[in-house]
Amino acid sequence: MISVLQIIRQKYNLQFQNDSSREQRRLGYVSQIPKNIPAKKDIDMFDLRSYVFSKIEHFQKNILSLNLHRIKKDGVVNLATFLLTTIFQISAYLLIGIDALKGTISVGEFTMGVASLISFMSAFSYVATNMLNFNNSLSYIHMYKSFLTYESKFDDDKGLTLEDLNLDDIEIEFKNVSFRYPNSTSYVLQNINLKLSSKEKLAVVGYNGAGKTTFTLLLTRMYEPTEGEILLNGINIQKINYRDYLKIFSAVNQDFFLFPFTILENVAGKSEVTDEEKEKLMELCGSVGMEERIGRMYRGLDTPITKELFAAGIDLSGGERQKIAILRSLYKDSPVLILDEPTAALDPIAECEIYRNFADISDGKLTVYISHRINSTRFCDKIAVFDHGQIKEYGTFEELMDLHGLYYTFFETQAEMYK
Repeated sequence: MISVLQIIRQKYNLQFQNDSSREQRRLGYVSQIPKNIPAKKDIDMFDLRSYVFSKIEHFQKNILSLNLHRIKKDGVVNLATFLLTTIFQISAYLLIGIDALKGTISVGEFTMGVASLISFMSAFSYVATNMLNFNNSLSYIHMYKSFLTYESKFDDDKGLTLEDLNLDDIEIEFKNVSFRYPNSTSYVLQNINLKLSSKEKLAVVGYNGAGKTTFTLLLTRMYEPTEGEILLNGINIQKINYRDYLKIFSAVNQDFFLFPFTILENVAGKSEVTDEEKEKLMELCGSVGMEERIGRMYRGLDTPITKELFAAGIDLSGGERQKIAILRSLYKDSPVLILDEPTAALDPIAECEIYRNFADISDGKLTVYISHRINSTRFCDKIAVFDHGQIKEYGTFEELMDLHGLYYTFFETQAEMYK
C-alpha cells in the first residue's frame, strides 16, 4: 500500500513537471522582453511597461498555483504514508509486546524482534525508495530514447540527389495544390495550378493574407501540400533529398534573420574566403548599393553586426540589413531565386537601384518575386494575382492591364498616389 502511494505521488510530480514546463517557457520568454532593445522602444512609446510586468507576474502566479497544487497532493500522500507506516510499526510493537507480557518470548527475543523490525522497516524503505527512483529514471530514459529515435521527415539520406536532376533546364509545376495548417479547417491555398520555367521571372501579388508567402514556403518545402503535388522536372519534390533540394533555392524571406556575427559570416557562411570569392562578394555589394557603406566600416566585411556578442559590433539600419539579406541570397548563386518583399525597408533611391540591377541580379535564374510595389512587377515575365488563397489572374503585365481586373485596380490605385 505504501508503495502504491509513492507511485501516485511520483505520477503527480511528473504531471506537475509537464504542466509547469509550458508555463516556464512562457515566463522565460516574457522575462526577456524588457531586455530586448527593439521591444523597449515600443514598450516606452506605448507605455506598456506595467502591462509587460503584469504578464510576467501572471505566468509566475500560474507556476505558483501549479506548485501549490502539487504540494497539497504531495502532503496528502505523505500524510497517508506516515499514518500507514506508524500504524504498521505500532501494530508490530504491540504484537511483540503482548507476546513478551504473556511470556511467550523472552526479553532477549523481544529486544531482537524490535531490532529486526527496525531493520526491516529501514530496508523496506530503502528498497521502495530506490525502486521508485528507478521507475522515475525509466520515464526519463523513455523520453530521451524517444527523442533520439525521432527522425525528421526533412532530414534523411533518402531520395534523389542533385546529380540525378537536370538543373540546366528547370520546370516547376504546382498541380492542384491546396494547403491548410494542422488542426485547421480553412485552406490558406486552394487548388493552385501553375508552371514555372527556367529563367522565367514570376511576380506574385495580392492582398495581405492571400497566400503569397505560403506559396513560396510550399515551393521550398518548408511546408508540405495538404493536397496535390509539386513537381520538379516531372518529379514529385518529396522524392528528392531535402538537403539537396534546398540547394536549388536562394531566398530573401520577408522575416529574414541575420546572425550577430560578421557581415562576411552572414553572407558567405564562413569566416574566411579566397580572394576570388571576396572579389565576387564586393561586386555583389556594388549591385545592391552596399560597397561604399562596407568600405567605411572599420573592419570592412569582417565587421560584426550588433553588439550582442561583440562590443565593437555595429547596428545596421533596416534597409542595410535587408541589403545584407539580398547579398546572402545572391552569393549562394542558386538556379532559383525567391524574393519576398526584398525592398520593403529600402529608401526610394536604393529601391530604384535594385530595380535597375534586377535583370542582371536574376539573369539566368528562375525568379519568384513577391511585392506590394505593383510598378516593380513590370520587370517580370508573368504575374500571378492571388486572392483568398487562389490565383485569380495570371499573365503578362499588358494582358492583366487589358483585363481591367484586380491587378489593374492595384496598379491604378498606387499610380494615383504618385500623381
